[in-house]
Amino acid sequence: MGKQRTSKEVGWRDQFSSLKNLRPFLELIWLTSPRYTFLSLLLRLIKAAIPTASLFVGKLIIDEIVLLIASSGSTTFLWQMVGLEF
Repeated sequence: MGKQRTSKEVGWRDQFSSLKNLRPFLELIWLTSPRYTFLSLLLRLIKAAIPTASLFVGKLIIDEIVLLIASSGSTTFLWQMVGLEF
C-alpha cells in the first residue's frame, strides 16, 4: 500500500512548475501600474535583506566587544551599533 497524496500535499516539482506563471503575472501587474510594481519589488528586496543586515550588525557588536575587552577604548561605535540593532 503506497502513501496517497492528499490535495494539501504539494511536491517540489509542483512548486517549481508554478514559477512558470510568475513572469506573465508580473507582466500583468506591470501593465496595470509600472510604478507600483517597481516599488513593490524594491520593498520586497529590502524586506528580504533586513535579516541578513541584522545578523551583520550583531557580528559587528560582538567584534567590537571582543576588541574592547582586549584593549580599552571608546565605546561610541558599540553603542551606535546597539542602537542600530533596535
